[in-house]
Amino acid sequence: MDRSSAKIPFHINSNAPESLYLQFKEQLKAHICSQKLPPGSRLPDIKTLARLAGVSVKTANSGLNELLRERVCVRHPKKGTFVAGGPSPAQQCRRKKVCMLYHRNPANVLNHDDVRVHLLQGIQTGCREHGVDLLFFSGDPVETIEIYRNNDRIEITGVLMLEASGFEEDIRVAQIYPQLRFIYFNDYAFSFEKTPRNVYGIFHDDFSGGYQAGIQMTALRPSSFTLIGVKLPIETYRKRAAGFRMALTENGYDPEVQLSEYWENGPIRTLNDLRGIGYQTAGRLLKAAAPLSAVFVLNDVIAEGVWERFREADRLESLLLFGYDNIFPEISRDRHFSTIDINFRKMGQCAVELITASTFIPKAVFLPPQMLCRINYLTKGIHV
Repeated sequence: MDRSSAKIPFHINSNAPESLYLQFKEQLKAHICSQKLPPGSRLPDIKTLARLAGVSVKTANSGLNELLRERVCVRHPKKGTFVAGGPSPAQQCRRKKVCMLYHRNPANVLNHDDVRVHLLQGIQTGCREHGVDLLFFSGDPVETIEIYRNNDRIEITGVLMLEASGFEEDIRVAQIYPQLRFIYFNDYAFSFEKTPRNVYGIFHDDFSGGYQAGIQMTALRPSSFTLIGVKLPIETYRKRAAGFRMALTENGYDPEVQLSEYWENGPIRTLNDLRGIGYQTAGRLLKAAAPLSAVFVLNDVIAEGVWERFREADRLESLLLFGYDNIFPEISRDRHFSTIDINFRKMGQCAVELITASTFIPKAVFLPPQMLCRINYLTKGIHV
């Protein structure tokens, strides 16, 4: 018996409305999920557990059966009951460590995704650095994880969730496997802080990125600002916009008067939809003869459409145009276009580092942005 098993802090209350076996189950589960009993730990026998909790053997057994049903624990005949996720007692050979990578679509789809292809490259680098194999899978995550958990030659270090569009739905997978770490990327959902304790995130510091863009723009003292974004159920764009507004305020501008905001609606199904939004929005601004000194676009895909429309109108020379993401080399090299760089490769490497760590890791990591400013301060003709 592991020493930590003898120190399980049971506090069973016979006067509580919750049944004794459920109190036993939840308290033992909480002890396991807090990493006090790591995967592979052997639990005391049922009589010892009952004595530690101050309940009958029947009550303790009912609670333990619930943990077996939820796959928090696993029972090996003639060996005992163990915390799930560790090697079986009969296993003698060294197991291969595997980092699982989930995406709803097949792997070849990632090669055409300008964001996730860079994440994947960083993940691959991280796996090489930490000596783990990368296993890509799509389809039903529960079914696939279960197959590999039952393989005695494989040790799952954790699961990287590369698809953020089904965030709420995927949380149920993490709830089924509380001993596995699940890491999400980039798009900060409103409900992230309420996720189970085995769910972690690697995010870009969007507020700081928007703030940096505002600082760079205000340095040239333009007379007005325009912000272009889209309405999505994530906090990413709102944080970028909030940072931008703060930079304007701190540098003597009044966002209520000198900032025009255009938040466009979908439908958004493809990158071309985003490009089209940028192109159409820029067209409306030009047609309306709106005052255009400095334009901040909250996404480089949208910015590509904006840049194309302004280029056609020959307006790039007299305009401050900033995007966000740095994922399109064709516009990111243009001397008229500045952007905020998100180091997606670093994000991927950091995820593997966290998922393989043997110690405590933070709930969320926010990576700092980098300003890629291509403004020629001597020749840029800004309307003031």
